[in-house]
Amino acid sequence: MHGLYHDLRFAVRQLRKSPGFTASAILCMALGMAAGLLLTPAMSGLPYGVSAADPVSHADALAVLAVTGLVASYLPALKATRWIR
Repeated sequence: MHGLYHDLRFAVRQLRKSPGFTASAILCMALGMAAGLLLTPAMSGLPYGVSAADPVSHADALAVLAVTGLVASYLPALKATRWIR
C-alpha cells in the first residue's frame, strides 16, 4: 500500500509540473467519457432486446464508459510517468 501511495503522490507532482499536459489528459478523458455516453443509445438496438430503461443497459453503459476512460488515459499516464517520450 505504501508503494501505491508513493506512486500517486509522484503522479500528482508530475501533473502539477505540466499544466498543459494535465489539461490535455483531462480533455482526453472527457472525450472518452463522451464517446462512451454516445455509444449507450446504440446498445439499445442490439439484437438481444436491451432497452434504454433496462438496468442491465446501465451497467453495460458504465462498463463501456470505464473501458473508454481507461483507454483514453493510458498514453497520457505513460507519458506522465515518463515511460514514453
